[in-house]
Amino acid sequence: MNNKLTLNITGMSCTSCAQTIEKALNKQEFITEVNVNFANKKAYLTITEGSHDKEIIKIIEDAGYKAIINDENLKDKQPPEASWYSSGSALRKAQEFKVEGMTCNSCALNIEKTLNKVPGVSKASVNFADKKAVIFLENSSVDTTTLKKMVKEIGYKLIDIDKAEESELLHLKKEKKRLILAWLITVPLTIKMLGEMFFHYHIGNDQIAFYIDLILAFPVIFILGFPVLKSTFGAIKHFSFNMDSLIGIGTIAAYSTGILKIFGFRIDNFVVVGAMIMSINFIGNYLKELATGKASQAIKQLLELGAKSAHLIKPNGTEIDISVEELNLNDIVMVRPGEKIPIDGKIVEGETSIDESIATGESIPVDKKINDKVIGATINQQGGVKALPAVY
Repeated sequence: MNNKLTLNITGMSCTSCAQTIEKALNKQEFITEVNVNFANKKAYLTITEGSHDKEIIKIIEDAGYKAIINDENLKDKQPPEASWYSSGSALRKAQEFKVEGMTCNSCALNIEKTLNKVPGVSKASVNFADKKAVIFLENSSVDTTTLKKMVKEIGYKLIDIDKAEESELLHLKKEKKRLILAWLITVPLTIKMLGEMFFHYHIGNDQIAFYIDLILAFPVIFILGFPVLKSTFGAIKHFSFNMDSLIGIGTIAAYSTGILKIFGFRIDNFVVVGAMIMSINFIGNYLKELATGKASQAIKQLLELGAKSAHLIKPNGTEIDISVEELNLNDIVMVRPGEKIPIDGKIVEGETSIDESIATGESIPVDKKINDKVIGATINQQGGVKALPAVY
């Protein structure tokens, strides 16, 4: 006897991610049917009899994503091997946050480790690609303030989802301001350094030139670069390093050559190089935030184009309208001419032409018949068809 299993997937950023997960799962003999839907971030599986939950979750995590057993599967099932959702209660008490300050996958792992140590947290999942943290709580006594405080201590920030968009815009403005201020100071220092190296041009004597470097580099590294240094010291404290650690250690080492020179050590002065490293890092941070912000907006806009409701055909033949999120694996939906296909699936009755330009860029409608695949959010042009969602 085959069992149906539904999982919530986090970490997908495009349909290619969904295909990657499908390929990984299709290699398993105990999985007879699998469909991963990017639009609603879910995976629908048909598996042979037996408990394979832990194995399936590991396969998806090995592919670079996170999977959580859907609460519907837990109503009549309490798998002992998955201790972090002993009765499904943890799933019902999930907290989702936007994470600010991550620069690489190592940052996401550091936050996960920190959150998983908090008493009352059964499991925490942090995804660098979509900058989100999903935290599953064992009970309602866990205060979100505690979670935010723990994350702040290691140099990051948890933001409530309803305030995420506003916070992203503010963060982008801060990064831009920091970038401009840093280079307003670094450019003159760089020109001065190049003038000394290639044209032997000095401002005053060597002592004056040295103190100009030391004074002007300080705000770039220690004031504008404070978030980077804070993250560095947090990483050292918890012995979990990230990209900020590399920048922070490098700039501090460069600036320390100037400090050592004050105390009489015979050492070359690399203070300006430290300021340059920090300023170049600001360029990377700003471009990254700009690119990921635009990508997130594009994905949101694409998802908003999808159908919000579907005409569900019940077993007795009657038709009711339900939300797309309520559709299950074996539901059959009716799609009339001019309507959007509610979800990925295949045609089980009827023939039509579908405008798939939103997904493929092809301007000419594509003829479809029984067993042909259809893509969610594309537009049915001519005939009325019945489609079976998410079964390929």
